[in-house]
Amino acid sequence: MIHDYGPGRQFASVHVEMAAENDVIASHDVIDNIEHDFSENDDLQLIVHFDPISTKDSTANDLSSWLAEEVKIIHNELAIHDLRIVQEAKHTNLIFDCVKPNELSMTDDEIKAAISALVKKEHPDYRCMITVDRSYASFSH
Repeated sequence: MIHDYGPGRQFASVHVEMAAENDVIASHDVIDNIEHDFSENDDLQLIVHFDPISTKDSTANDLSSWLAEEVKIIHNELAIHDLRIVQEAKHTNLIFDCVKPNELSMTDDEIKAAISALVKKEHPDYRCMITVDRSYASFSH
């Protein structure tokens, strides 16, 4: 997302997913280099949010792929990211973000309920903890 506060005062913020298994210092260095390159080459202050994603958790990877297809039932441009599984004593938390297309008229609560119902049908012990994000890429300027 680009934040424009007038001439010479543009900032951008992005999310970067990187393998959680990587060395955190090495990942931080990659992000620092990206921010530096944007500053030097584009005169743009870039703020990078780092999302560690487990690439070796086959259960989470399989569930993420399955859910990415299932949410298309609700709306074909609905997307998920940052999925992780947290095992509790009596249930499992499925935590992820969902990107809501601008043209979708459902409320955030309706989206959460619809996705939770899809998950509950296949995984009755899972509790969805969903953050609904806006799709800024499709806003007209």
